[in-house]
Amino acid sequence: MAAEPPTVSHGQLLFVHEIVARGAAANNLSVRVTGCLRGVDRASCRASLLDPRVAGHSIVVDISQLIDQNLRDDELVQIIGELSIVSGGATVQLLRARTLRNVDGLDLDIFMKAVKAKEAFEQDLAS
Repeated sequence: MAAEPPTVSHGQLLFVHEIVARGAAANNLSVRVTGCLRGVDRASCRASLLDPRVAGHSIVVDISQLIDQNLRDDELVQIIGELSIVSGGATVQLLRARTLRNVDGLDLDIFMKAVKAKEAFEQDLAS
């Protein structure tokens, strides 16, 4: 009998501020998140992802699998990856990026309305 190929989650659609609000409950989630890249550091394979709509919220991104991509500070991106909680001097939410795409020019107001409409539809469907 052939072995089943591993399944990869599609990534739950969340915003940076929602991930931050979940804290440790976000550990091991597969997510798709939109935000602004800042502080891209290729030497440490790290960057920050800032919430484009809610000031003061950010998560750390492990970009080691994306090192060959042209990553720029302040570009709006969507990232699919897995979250983990890293304890050091402080607890940090780390997103291990699997894939990243540039979405500069995305109308965030319309995108957020579409996400909320999708969530409402899925709740209605479940009930």
